[in-house]
Amino acid sequence: MGLSSSPNAPLDEALVRELLAEQFPLLKSERIARIGEGGRRTYEIDGTLIVRFATDEPGAVKMRREVALLPSISDSLPLPVPAIELIGQPGKRYPYPFVGYRKLRGLSGEDVRPESHHWRDIALQFGEFLSALHTFPVERAKAYGVPEAPNEAFGAEYRTKNAAELLRRVQEFAPVIRKKLPDLIDREMARYLSGRVRRPPRSPLPTVLCHADMKGEHIIVSEQADAVVGIIDWADCCITDPLLDFTGLMIWLGEGFVRQVLERYSCAVDEHFMERVCFYARCFTLDNLGWQLTTDWSAPLELLKTQTRWAFER
Repeated sequence: MGLSSSPNAPLDEALVRELLAEQFPLLKSERIARIGEGGRRTYEIDGTLIVRFATDEPGAVKMRREVALLPSISDSLPLPVPAIELIGQPGKRYPYPFVGYRKLRGLSGEDVRPESHHWRDIALQFGEFLSALHTFPVERAKAYGVPEAPNEAFGAEYRTKNAAELLRRVQEFAPVIRKKLPDLIDREMARYLSGRVRRPPRSPLPTVLCHADMKGEHIIVSEQADAVVGIIDWADCCITDPLLDFTGLMIWLGEGFVRQVLERYSCAVDEHFMERVCFYARCFTLDNLGWQLTTDWSAPLELLKTQTRWAFER
């Protein structure tokens, strides 16, 4: 849920075709379509292969981390993750690496949110998935280059250091949110915008390996939207507070769904865990709205509004 870096390496479909032909001459690539934005550019090849290009050095570092980590964690997770089949090397034509993996069949969880009568089954999937991910050996993750982000930091690139700072920034953004999005604001949002909410106590939990960007667009669901069939985009994975993955689920399907996931989560949590999840998910979404309304951040406003509504959904 952090800001994406702006791509600064030139890339178009013609160059993608040339790079693939040069490094993988046996690969057929008749149809190439761009499907991604942000700090990495993503292309679909012939409807079956996904190729992602780093566009700057930080993105290249993250990509190398994924290449090292994903094969190691895939066997220990109950949901599929991208199986990397191609690793493109930087060169004179393009200065950053790129990777290709077989497309996971299904729909984006951001485009199709499962109906509530499917939540129990999906909550079971996520309870098992997060239990496995959050018990992956931290020292092994570090060996693959996964960075640490202490509790209440949530990743080196995120804008927030602690609850007080985050709530203060939400209050700073309150005037522009009230002015430009008056129809979005309900009573609970108004409490957050005014700062009249209790800051949760600091987390006593150990840091764990987290996906750290667990939101609808990185969740692949079945054609019937009755099951999760994969989790993609591990570029922001880090060793941090487990609540970060739960906040992503909260902006996807709301508090009630997260509580169902937590019932099926086998790792220990403290009595204030859900309070922290709610606080951070709601502050994150309002903070993102504020940044979108006051900067040139390219995140789609309608997407951020939808995530905000779900974060406050009871």
